[in-house]
Amino acid sequence: FYTLKYFLADDTIEILTVNTGPGAQEPFPQIMKRARLVKDMEDPSAGYVEAGDLKCGEYINCWGRKLLLLKCDDYTKKYYE
Repeated sequence: FYTLKYFLADDTIEILTVNTGPGAQEPFPQIMKRARLVKDMEDPSAGYVEAGDLKCGEYINCWGRKLLLLKCDDYTKKYYE
């Protein structure tokens, strides 16, 4: 599992792994440092991921890895309404 943090102030994203199970430890807990994420690696002119691109139940592409957005916190739900 992953935790995606989106920062509205500057449209940056940080992606961290979530440790599961007792004593679980990831050797590389940070998938992506806080930065802007390109929508399509093959076509950089497509722009960057923005708040409107992040929807529960949909995938985003993070450097060739498809990540499914499963849920969000209550504050985020209210923001999107």
